[in-house]
Amino acid sequence: SGVMVETSANPTFTKNEIKDNKQHGVLVFESGLGEFNGNTVTGNRENGFEVRTGGNPHVDGNDVSGNKRYGCHVCTDGLGQFVANKVHDNAMPGVYVQSCGAPLLTRNEVYNSSVGVSFVGGGRGTMEGNIIFDNIGDGVSIDTLAEPTLVGNTIRQNGRHGVAVGTDGRGSLRENDVFGNGEHCVSVIDGGSITMAGNKLHDSKQSGCVVSNSGCVNMEGNHLYANKLCGVEMCAGGEGVVKGNFVYENEEGGILCSGADSYQQDVTVDGNDVY
Repeated sequence: SGVMVETSANPTFTKNEIKDNKQHGVLVFESGLGEFNGNTVTGNRENGFEVRTGGNPHVDGNDVSGNKRYGCHVCTDGLGQFVANKVHDNAMPGVYVQSCGAPLLTRNEVYNSSVGVSFVGGGRGTMEGNIIFDNIGDGVSIDTLAEPTLVGNTIRQNGRHGVAVGTDGRGSLRENDVFGNGEHCVSVIDGGSITMAGNKLHDSKQSGCVVSNSGCVNMEGNHLYANKLCGVEMCAGGEGVVKGNFVYENEEGGILCSGADSYQQDVTVDGNDVY
């Protein structure tokens, strides 16, 4: 790796070029700290930033691009504050959080990667005020017992879903603006479960929110509008509560509930404005 920080060391790296290393650009581990400000981290054979085993750096205003795996990988109880970075054009997801990693991601731009931000395998953390756009697949994916919180992000114009929740993923979405994505704004499937409040889900190529295959959603006070298909689809075993939302001007309909013979379906639709 180009830079390694461990055992409570707390260096400051400012305006360096960290590139073309045989492993990671920056590795912070074993409770290492550090300030990384305004660096360019590019072309490394593995990840731009690797944070694990209690590492807790402050990463502010860096350009993280062109790495052969992830832009930023936080795992195995890694932490870190990632603020106002540009994470783009990495070969795999821009940010990948797993194995009880729990970073704070604030005001970053994540774009032009396979997936913008991916939480898997018990990954945690908070995303607040980020812009996630122009990724090939999903803007944000939440899977396999991951449980992040997303607040006030803009998630737009990604190739697939804005937010995809599957395989027992969990989480909370509050006051995000999710629009212009290639499939659904939000998709919840395969035992995924999400709480949604105060979001705007609009102008997708398919539906605003789709819940199916034992997915579950509790959604209240959201605006779902101007989607190509429906505002809300509860179908094929999708369950949950749809309460007090505003669902309007969707091309194929407002709220669609459709069952399947192989599923039991429990859906409550209460006090919404649909027009």
